[in-house]
Amino acid sequence: PHNSKGPAVFAVGMDKKLVREMVKLFSGTLRSTGFTGDIVVAIYPGCKEGFVEMLKTTKTITYVIDLDCTKKESTRDHQCGFMNSQPRIAVSINMIRLYMYKWWSTLYDADAKILLSDFRDVIFQSNPFDYIPLQWSAPDYQLVVFQESFPNKMIYRCSHNKKWLVDCYGKDMFEDVAYNPVSCSGTVMGSRDGIILYVSQLFRFCCIL
Repeated sequence: PHNSKGPAVFAVGMDKKLVREMVKLFSGTLRSTGFTGDIVVAIYPGCKEGFVEMLKTTKTITYVIDLDCTKKESTRDHQCGFMNSQPRIAVSINMIRLYMYKWWSTLYDADAKILLSDFRDVIFQSNPFDYIPLQWSAPDYQLVVFQESFPNKMIYRCSHNKKWLVDCYGKDMFEDVAYNPVSCSGTVMGSRDGIILYVSQLFRFCCIL
């Protein structure tokens, strides 16, 4: 069961190639900081047994999500929806996690703090919620976003971000923002309502390729 008071960390580990060591690096390092809140992760059916067992060991709330995906040859992207859902949705595989983040957020109280995080490339050195009383508190600030390493991770230097911007908004828009640092959409912290609004806005403005 979820603890509706939070705090909670949400992530998606939807790759059948993931192994138990990945959980040690994510949930394991988070628990080692003394974090006792919810860790909520979505996985595919049929994941490796050791991977699933380590999720249990680290007291990770785990949702097994079955997706119905088709490949778009024009972009090599996969359009996915939830199996047997009505009406059926079809969005980029990269966006499907937003549905789960919004769904999970509704399980928490309004004053609960939530962190959205990438899974396979994140480790924790301290409890990510410890700094909130000093640097951030709702309702004055309900969303915290993070920039990636400057000057190494500039938009024009990242082939993925460049392609998304050009395909969605055109070359002129890309050139207007090309020299800005990348804002990491995979790592965002906020109040429950801040997170719900954030993922809802991404659906509204995102270009589904």
